[in-house]
Amino acid sequence: NGSATFQRLVEAVMADELWHFVLAYLDDIIIFSATFEEHVEHLQRAFDKLANANLKANPGKCDLAETEIAFLGHIVTHDGVRPNEENTKKVKEFPRPKNAKQMKSFLGLCSYYRRFVPKFADLSAPLFHLTKLGVKYEWTHECEKAFQHLKDILTSDPVVAMPDFTKRFYLQTDASNTGIGWTLSQKHDGMDRAVHYGGRALKPAEKNYPVIEKESLAIVAAVKNLHNYLANDQFTILTDHQPLEYMLKTRDRFNKMIRWVLYLQAYDFVIEYRPGKANGNADALSRIPWEQLQAEAAKDPIQEKKSTKNRKKTEQPESKIEKEEVFFTPNTTVEGEDESNVMKYESEAFKERSKLELDERNLNNSSPCIIDEQKGEKQKFSAITENPFDKESIIRHQKADPQLLGKMEYLADKVLPEDSKEKKEILRDIDNYLIDNGVLYHVFSPRIATTEGTWKQLVIPKKYRAQILQLNHDEPASAHFGFAKTADKIRRRYYWPNMLTDIQTWVNTCIICQQDKGTTKKNAPLYPIATGEVFEALHCDVVGPFPRTDAGNRYVVVFIERLTAWPEAFAVASTEANVIAELLLHHIIFRFGVPRHFVTDQGKNFLSNLMAEVCNMLNIKQIKTTPYHPQSNGIVERLNGTLVKGISHFVASRQNDWDQYLPSVLFAYRTSVNESRKESPYYLMFGREATLPSDLQFNRVRSYHLKWRIIELE
Repeated sequence: NGSATFQRLVEAVMADELWHFVLAYLDDIIIFSATFEEHVEHLQRAFDKLANANLKANPGKCDLAETEIAFLGHIVTHDGVRPNEENTKKVKEFPRPKNAKQMKSFLGLCSYYRRFVPKFADLSAPLFHLTKLGVKYEWTHECEKAFQHLKDILTSDPVVAMPDFTKRFYLQTDASNTGIGWTLSQKHDGMDRAVHYGGRALKPAEKNYPVIEKESLAIVAAVKNLHNYLANDQFTILTDHQPLEYMLKTRDRFNKMIRWVLYLQAYDFVIEYRPGKANGNADALSRIPWEQLQAEAAKDPIQEKKSTKNRKKTEQPESKIEKEEVFFTPNTTVEGEDESNVMKYESEAFKERSKLELDERNLNNSSPCIIDEQKGEKQKFSAITENPFDKESIIRHQKADPQLLGKMEYLADKVLPEDSKEKKEILRDIDNYLIDNGVLYHVFSPRIATTEGTWKQLVIPKKYRAQILQLNHDEPASAHFGFAKTADKIRRRYYWPNMLTDIQTWVNTCIICQQDKGTTKKNAPLYPIATGEVFEALHCDVVGPFPRTDAGNRYVVVFIERLTAWPEAFAVASTEANVIAELLLHHIIFRFGVPRHFVTDQGKNFLSNLMAEVCNMLNIKQIKTTPYHPQSNGIVERLNGTLVKGISHFVASRQNDWDQYLPSVLFAYRTSVNESRKESPYYLMFGREATLPSDLQFNRVRSYHLKWRIIELE
């Protein structure tokens, strides 16, 4: 985790300037300014920050006052961002094949992407002719024209695409007796689109490696070269050397292979075998005649642009960071950009959210999910029910939405448009809609039976959809939960066409969620424990220590009821037995009653005489889990992780206010549907759904569900 630690160090050093005029990825720091004078001031402030942290900048690796610069695989200018030519350099410089064997290698690369090349057979015919038996290898003008044309196609759209960091990356590698090559690609509409071409010649010693080591070297070299793309999400490695599927599993390795495997363990990937005939793009790059390419490059007097000096090895100076200072720090990620060749300084996340027509009038700086660019701190939880929308406002905007107006007119007056296509669209699912007091609702029956039966969903016009998403995902009361919980919370209350797609886009493009997203791995299934009634079993655990807050708190004592998964959590300064006993009595038992079982680990505070006396006095059976095996108390351990992750989305840079967000994250957990119970802990505890901030914002009466359920039963 050295890279992540250094990233946290850089973010801590530049905390006050990040996103104002500084962007940082490991030791690559970019400073942007509107004018030269402002740039000088920004540079001075950035250098002062580095000096105060005992960090130094290497003058030989610095570019100052540039109007165009290479940064993280892209060329950044005042006009926008465009792909770095380095990504396609290996194909653009592919030397003219000198014989049929080299020609077959090049055509293998071309054939892999032939579906993107119009009239590929006609265009490549002169080159394929040179590979036929008995044909003299003679380079003609037609061959040169076809060769250059194919290279242009292979290095431009639609073969080459900008990286989309919401999609999976596929890394294809190959090795030959002279070189190694790789291609990084993604699937767009089911077809491979190249993101990066790479490769290099084998060193003299590397040419003596056995085949499996050459193929392994290709993987390691490619992953190192593409670290910016592959560091934070799972990707797939495709190789035509089948033994590499077991590269990480076998124990019989040489020292060299052990070092490579240890390096690759920092990444999350799977290796899949692909036959050589389906691996033509990487195969061709590994068989480039490197000596010929280097000889031609030596004759070229044109030098690389100065901006490419930014491509350098990452140096990680030693740093000392106290453990508690970085507890609520997200993982490092690389943000994706839009797929156009030249773009504005708008992230893909901002563009996707803009498509949902965010209502800026109601998403002002008082909203807790908005970062105040002047203060650099996340806003505190504030009133989010300002300016609630009345019924007339919702009706007006429903009628202003072309998607909804036709349905409303038909339900109210049985009026249909003359256009047959529009008429068919309205009648297709009109039985799932109704009008109540002038407001359009959608009726939905879940496939999985729930306690509420049919849901009566308020139909949200396009103008307010982004606000619904923000209120049910970005707010502290929603805690940036994932797609499943966010979607379930919204769909129980609201509806609009393509709603699930919009929710998925909103969650996937949330910068805070992407920063905090860790690697997920499949766990073994849990063994259910029989539970008879509410508060029959209560689980408890302690989380911390965290950075000390202004109130002096450093720990969280967590309780969760087994049947309903109802959570309680309290920020405390210490975890002595008397503190936990007081919480158990005053905040649990005197509110909810006495549990039959009290499940804890074997911490000394739980094994104390005081806790034993409390349990004996109330006839509570205290159950202790297996030592050093937290999985045996999995329900509370899982809650611990959810609370910590939820708080980390909102905690300030000094991390001394985490206890202020604990109640809102608890509320988000209580009002989100539990996957195993199919209902929210709030509903299971109180027999009704909670009133959410978005319910008040849209003047949505809490009894809608109950009222509709009563009508259904009658």
